[in-house]
Amino acid sequence: MKIRFGVDYYPEHWPRSRWSTDADMMREMGLDVVRMAEFSWSLLEPVEGSYSFEWLDDAIDVLSGSGLKIILGTPSAAPPAWIITKTPEIQPIDPDGRMRYFGGRHHCCQSNAVYREHIKNFVFAFAEHFGNNKNVIGWQLDNELGNSHNELCYCKSCEESFRIWLINRYENIGELNNAWGTAFWSQTYQDFSQIQAPKLTAAGKNPSHQLDWKRFCSDLIIDFHKLQADILRKSAPEKFITHNLMGFSEKVNYFDLSKDLDFVSHDQYPGGHFLPKELVSNPEYNAAQLDLMRGLKKKNFWIMEQQAGITGWDILGRAPKPGQLGMWAMQAVAHGADTVVFFRWRTCTFGTEQYWHGILPHCGEPARYYDELKECIQKARLLMDEIRGSLPKASVGIVFSYDQAYAMEIQPHQWWGCISIA
Repeated sequence: MKIRFGVDYYPEHWPRSRWSTDADMMREMGLDVVRMAEFSWSLLEPVEGSYSFEWLDDAIDVLSGSGLKIILGTPSAAPPAWIITKTPEIQPIDPDGRMRYFGGRHHCCQSNAVYREHIKNFVFAFAEHFGNNKNVIGWQLDNELGNSHNELCYCKSCEESFRIWLINRYENIGELNNAWGTAFWSQTYQDFSQIQAPKLTAAGKNPSHQLDWKRFCSDLIIDFHKLQADILRKSAPEKFITHNLMGFSEKVNYFDLSKDLDFVSHDQYPGGHFLPKELVSNPEYNAAQLDLMRGLKKKNFWIMEQQAGITGWDILGRAPKPGQLGMWAMQAVAHGADTVVFFRWRTCTFGTEQYWHGILPHCGEPARYYDELKECIQKARLLMDEIRGSLPKASVGIVFSYDQAYAMEIQPHQWWGCISIA
């Protein structure tokens, strides 16, 4: 089966009586694949060690009955309330020493050994149950690793992991002191045990300390990903593993993360409400993100979340202009996307993302976005069959360095209030 277009779907948000209607409409629209379950841990394991996979089995059966293939996401981005109640220490700590609590998503410390044990148990059961399902073609691990964790986590577990990382990097404290220039401001360490995470200080921070912390955080997240990938590859080696990256997000070194992926996936929101004004609907910026994704493994990639309507959480973004959604999708194809999966199928009627519109509006009846994307898909399918796997012939190369990005964030060395006098 050729996978060209798809959609992100949350069957747990809708009555079961609606699932077959959605599946039929997806088939009519020309979709091939559906991503599900990346935020469903509380329903899949409502009580520790008691797994409830039947409802997801049913959803897969309904969708595959309409010819759709399935990608399952591991739901480690949103641990359920029972884990938090049992082990509240897995909630992350910010640089000011404040805990970030349950009630949103990404409320987890990725170094915490207890939390990792919960993940191991769940992912093993998940893989054992769905690994033999012929309609499940691959896995997406977690969701947007690094998202929401830019200022997290600074807990004792992360500090101890950081010290181990530093020992492996420098071997002895003298080498670290020399590399960090700790003679400045009397910051010299006698032992690795004295080193903390670069939390809130009275005045200033050592930029070398901060740079190594950023490198450590990236390596920690990559190790967190590998924890799950190893289990899934052993249980279901024939299924692909991917992850949805976020363009120029710099929490994680995507060159390192992509080594453990069969192919890269990307979340593309050209009209995102979260973007600075000058980058909204900016074709050059969109193209640059796509080119970075292609460059990570020097091969074609997927779009796992392509904007399909207005974006928004607590605020409402701009409505895409007529034809703009299809144009954005085709720009991704032109830069190397072999498959485009739209986010999301239907706009949610509750929770944080009520303003984040999908292909269908809140009422579930087809409207402009559905009609426009259906037409786009029908026109693009034959073209995508012809160009699948093709890559542009680059005449110019642009270097993107995460170390450089980290360093420039730590010390931007510019003053925006400067006045130029001619």
